[in-house]
Amino acid sequence: MVADFYASAATGVRLITAFSDTDAYGNILRDKNMNGFEGQPHGYTGQERKPDYEGMHFGARLYLPDLGRFLQIDPADQFCNSYSYVGNNPLLLIDLDGKGVNIAPDGSYELSMHGIKASIPNDEASRSFWSNQKNRLLLAKGKIDFPQGVQITQELQV
Repeated sequence: MVADFYASAATGVRLITAFSDTDAYGNILRDKNMNGFEGQPHGYTGQERKPDYEGMHFGARLYLPDLGRFLQIDPADQFCNSYSYVGNNPLLLIDLDGKGVNIAPDGSYELSMHGIKASIPNDEASRSFWSNQKNRLLLAKGKIDFPQGVQITQELQV
């Protein structure tokens, strides 16, 4: 087994027995079984597919790809919307267990919200920075105190 960028399962053999394509949120676009083989049980981010259930169990939370939302609140409280999948940024971030965004070995990651792109050094700085809905307006006016280590990499255009 090998995995793509989203940690979705794929086989490393040349004989293709089954394949599926998903969009960035995990909605199945194409799903094919060939030669009578059973379909791939693991899909988007390596989560087991449940044929009788439209969602996926990520361990800590249930996820509905049609909505791009979890059904339970984010235990790490990382984003303004506690139900969103990776802060609505599935092209750059992944969540493998429903507990939070998977981050770089140095503990940093980059988030983009409200037209602001910021390099975040750790979870505490992320909660502090994004928890205040007024940050977007304060940033536009140049009147904001950033948590230690946060760097704005792209400013809001006003």
